[in-house]
Formats: sequence, C-alpha cells, structure tokens
Amino acid sequence: MIRRISAVLLTLCLLLVVASCSQGGGLSSNPAMVMVGISMTGKDQSAGTGEAIQSTLEEAGHTVELAYAQTAEEQNEQIAALVKDGAAVLIISPVDTLEVEQMLSSGKTDVSNVAVIACGAPIASDCVRAYVGPDFYDSARQQANRVVQVLGLEQPGSGTYQGEASTVELVAGNGAQRCIEGAMEVLQPYVDAGMIELPSGADVESCHTQDAEARIQELCRSTYAQREMDAVLCLGEGQAEQVVKGLMSSYSGAAFPVVTGYGCNEESVQYLAAHLLSMVAYCEEQDPAQLTEKAVSAANSANAEETGDTVIACKLVTAENYKKLLVDTGLYKAHKGGTFTKN
Repeated sequence: MIRRISAVLLTLCLLLVVASCSQGGGLSSNPAMVMVGISMTGKDQSAGTGEAIQSTLEEAGHTVELAYAQTAEEQNEQIAALVKDGAAVLIISPVDTLEVEQMLSSGKTDVSNVAVIACGAPIASDCVRAYVGPDFYDSARQQANRVVQVLGLEQPGSGTYQGEASTVELVAGNGAQRCIEGAMEVLQPYVDAGMIELPSGADVESCHTQDAEARIQELCRSTYAQREMDAVLCLGEGQAEQVVKGLMSSYSGAAFPVVTGYGCNEESVQYLAAHLLSMVAYCEEQDPAQLTEKAVSAANSANAEETGDTVIACKLVTAENYKKLLVDTGLYKAHKGGTFTKN
C-alpha cells in the first residue's frame, strides 16, 4: 500500500531519534549503534517493507533482526524472542493490536528498557514511544462527521430533539482504541442529546473484530432483525468492503445503512460508485523526501521524554467526489459494468 513506503522512511528517522535520545541529545550525525528488532506482518512481507528497513539500518551500522508473523500468537512469540536477543529498539507492525497491547501490558516480556515504535497501526501501550503511520484518529472523526451529515442531524444544543434516535454501529480492527476515540469525539454530543443510539456500545471489546462481515451478519440476525440500522462506521482497514457484503446478504431493513470506511482499493471504489459506500478515508501518496525532512526536523527538537508521533493525513473520498479524486486523477481506471482497476 501507499502508506508502507512512507512508514519505512519515517520509522527510520524515529529510530535514529530514539538511539540519539538514549544519549541525552537530539538527532546526531553519528547516533549510537543499537540492536533493532523488527516484527512485521505477512502483508508487510509481500510488500518487502521489513527488508527495506533492515537493509537501510544495517548499512548504517545497526544490528537488525527481522521477523514476520502470520498470526497474533506467532507475533507475540517473536517479540519476546527479539527482546531476549537484546533488542534496544523494537519496531512493531501489528497483526492484531489488541493482542500486542495485552502482551506488552502483561509483563511477561520485559520491555521496560526497550524503545517501542508502532508502525502502520497505533498500539495503545505506555511502553510505545512513537507511532508512524496513518492518522487513524482523524480518519474516524471524518467518518463520524460524514455519518452525522448524511443522517441530517442538527447540531446538539440547537433545541430539544424530538425525533427518534438514529442507530449507529462501530466496527473496528487494528488501532481500535484510537479509532473509537476519534469517532466518539464527534458522536458523543449526539448520543448525549438522544439523536444517536449505539446499540452495541463504543468500547474496544464490543467493536473490535477480525471478521467484519460475520459480525454485521450476526447483528442483522439479532439486534436489527426487527429494526432499522442507520449507519455503520468501519474504522479498520478493509472492513468497509466486508460490511457491505454482510449487509447485502443479511440486512432486511427498508433503507440501506450509511456505510463509511478506512482505506481504498478497487472494490471500495466500486462500492462508492454504486452508493453502497458513502465515503472512505485514505492516505495519499506523499513525497518521501518531504516526509523524511519533516521527521528529521521533528527529531532535532526532540528530547529523551518526547519522541513524538509522525502521522500521515487521510483524505476524504465520497460517493459524490470519487470520480474527480480517484478516476480523473488517473489513480483508478473505470470499466463498463461498474468495475475499476488501479493504475
């Protein structure tokens, strides 16, 4: 994906920050050589992300151990092994953020002297020094604002709301906590005013799922067997497409729900064109040189206590503007029959 190239460069910059900060300074021209552990996913392996980081770090003189995991259990075991091998810096691209968070907080693997950098998806843990990747918080805010707009809800406090509350569901994957926080910043006033109801709740345990299609199908059979579902915010990457499929196969309401998502691919563009998806937030390709310059600039002003995050802004693409932003710009090619291919 586009974000992986940017994440590689930014992670390298933050790694140098951590190494330098351990000696009490900003980014130096000759940071201390450290042992770096890299734990990545099978998707990252296909993209060659880990090898790119490893090669660059080894050229700079660092000792690097790289591991790829297909499952959360395998990744937890690999992280423990990397720490045992002496990793001073640990870069984690999580298979499942909840599993990684639980492992880091359990104390079974001592990371008290390890600088942990989350890559690709934010990890909610006190031991994480920095995050490099898409702005999941703002992506969720964008989705929530879109739902409020499409549902036609008035601003809370503008009067006494007399209508029936709109039912909204949150579906989350990696980075669930940060995503939910962003969505609820927008939605909470509407919940408090009685305009929005969240039947399944807004806690991580209720919203997080590895199978969004199965989850929405179960909700259609239970909670929404006799009532309308007004909107679904799909906060995790690739979940919107799964939710649309689940709704098409199982939802029996009078009107198709407003569905929003994170990430963009050929299938999601097809759903935007068919108005099955209302909007998606996705990270634009950015100039790697500019991203690196920004990261280095931030590093020079950092100290040992605040390394800082480097987030990549997400762009809003709707069912109304997808053609202008995705097709007319040449990112995707439209075909007869409503399908698309990425150029």
